[in-house]
Amino acid sequence: MAAINDIAPTSFRDTTPLPLVGTAPPVPQPGRPPMSQKATDASALMLSDGMASLLVGGSGSLVMWASGYADPVALAIALGAPTALVLAIGRLVGRVKAIVELNKAERDE
Repeated sequence: MAAINDIAPTSFRDTTPLPLVGTAPPVPQPGRPPMSQKATDASALMLSDGMASLLVGGSGSLVMWASGYADPVALAIALGAPTALVLAIGRLVGRVKAIVELNKAERDE
């Protein structure tokens, strides 16, 4: 029992509260570099568009593999038409948005 009573503590817990803000400058963390919100949104959009293009290409490959033979022109039209339509609608929406913002800026002046 005397040996147990002579054991010194092997750990220490500091209970003083930590400051909320320190004096050290911010350090970039590993992973994606710090970006503006617009750049972050554009990056996420590019990643999702890349995934969508993989799905379209994969479905075309699956059709060609399943049929044993497929006309490449017919596949290009069938699989490229939705992509072209989405791109055209996206560009149209972007131009309409720019015109609306321009008109709003002119009215505010």
